[in-house]
Amino acid sequence: RLALEEALRLDPLCEEARALLTAVIRSEILPSFEEADRRALQAEDLFTEGLRRDRGYLPHYYGRGEMRWNRGSRRRHRGLDPTPDYKAAEEDFSEALRLDPGSARAWHWRGQVRTYRGIWCLETDQDPTVFWAAAEEDLRRSIELLPTHSSGWLWKGNVEFYRGFWKAGRGRDPIPDFEAAEKDLSEAVTRAVEPSNERRWRGRLRAQHAAAVARSGRPAEALFDQAEEDFRAVEARSQRDSWFWTWRSTVWSERAVARAARGEPFEPAFETAERFLQRALELDRTMMEAWKHRGFLRWARAGLRPASDRDPARKDYAGAAADFLEALSLNPTLKYQIGDRGDVARRKAAEPATPR
Repeated sequence: RLALEEALRLDPLCEEARALLTAVIRSEILPSFEEADRRALQAEDLFTEGLRRDRGYLPHYYGRGEMRWNRGSRRRHRGLDPTPDYKAAEEDFSEALRLDPGSARAWHWRGQVRTYRGIWCLETDQDPTVFWAAAEEDLRRSIELLPTHSSGWLWKGNVEFYRGFWKAGRGRDPIPDFEAAEKDLSEAVTRAVEPSNERRWRGRLRAQHAAAVARSGRPAEALFDQAEEDFRAVEARSQRDSWFWTWRSTVWSERAVARAARGEPFEPAFETAERFLQRALELDRTMMEAWKHRGFLRWARAGLRPASDRDPARKDYAGAAADFLEALSLNPTLKYQIGDRGDVARRKAAEPATPR
């Protein structure tokens, strides 16, 4: 791996080194992925055998549905189609609802699974709206049955967040969805006994909400501050959580872009974001989202540098190309988000250091 990384550093356009490094990265994660799949299959068999003996035992439907959702998400994170697992999980929770229509837990979980079916559509350039509409109805029902529990509010807020994020990526106005998500996620924070997870999700939302407000030309610094405060409030509990550091970085990378648009210094905010992403990767080198986010950070910073900063820009492009390669090796589906930026970054990194 080190030799191939050095070869790409010296020649960013070396296709042979790039292909070999991709194969090495994938081989590194294969054993743990296969072991997790083996354990999941064993658990699934146990739940299925239990249901064969007693078709009306709700805990087995809950257990098998949650396990199938988890396996689907693990496969999704490696670029594999999670749809069979997500559909099977949805069927388990639908059967639980047939047996007990008053189960807030089953409504919540089916809504959560449907949320993730929409996320897969978002990640593969398909229309997610039908799944998110169904998820929202399930989560409304969960809240009606058990309004004091945070889970229904959390996932309804997350549906609204993802819908806004999807709209923003298509040049549509995401702010009404982000405002609705703010309301529901704040309910989740208020109702949770220990709101670490809820504050992480709200902090992530607020970062994107602030970015959208900034793009509309309105002041957003206060909203960025609120996002950072959510993460700071749960930092002590999140030291070993690579998702926490990845999501927290978005507060600062989006803030850097907003400051650059106003003609203000942006480097310190990018540096803070990069430090958080480095922490995420120290905790988990298979964290494809951290590699992706750092690639986008370096790509954005390179594009914002003045023409006189040609050497730092080349370094950023080289770093972005390396990060995108890591991300795509771990999860090929990220190609829909990264596009041709990896190829462009390699070409820009290979340009002469100073104009000829």
